Amino acid sequence: MERLHLLFFALLFVIVPQVAAQDPFGSVAGTVKDQQGAVVQNATVVVRSVATNATKTVVTNEDGNYRFLQLQPGIYETKVSATNFKQALLQSVQVQVGQVASADVTLDIGVASEIVNVPATAETQIERTD
Repeated sequence: MERLHLLFFALLFVIVPQVAAQDPFGSVAGTVKDQQGAVVQNATVVVRSVATNATKTVVTNEDGNYRFLQLQPGIYETKVSATNFKQALLQSVQVQVGQVASADVTLDIGVASEIVNVPATAETQIERTD
């Protein structure tokens, strides 16, 4: 009977720290490439929680890789932008506890932002009240 108690306590000391070591987070990781398959360095990657609207930002490394750690479980959007490329948006990236969600992105060549043209004949009126 005493051996049974010793075995129980030994297992308890082995199992409890492992359960306590698990954190309640997940992560998102991926690689950013162009249409030819070349990696895109220094791309800005932003994840946004759909539930809380919280955002985190990272920049891709020399291999085009990025990783977000310690994200609350839920649905995320991932937005990627880089110089001379169109922005890419991945919707519905599912983050689960203890898992790494893969979010690889291929960027198209183009401009990341829309340019607003103001005609040369347009006049601006300024109203002042003193």
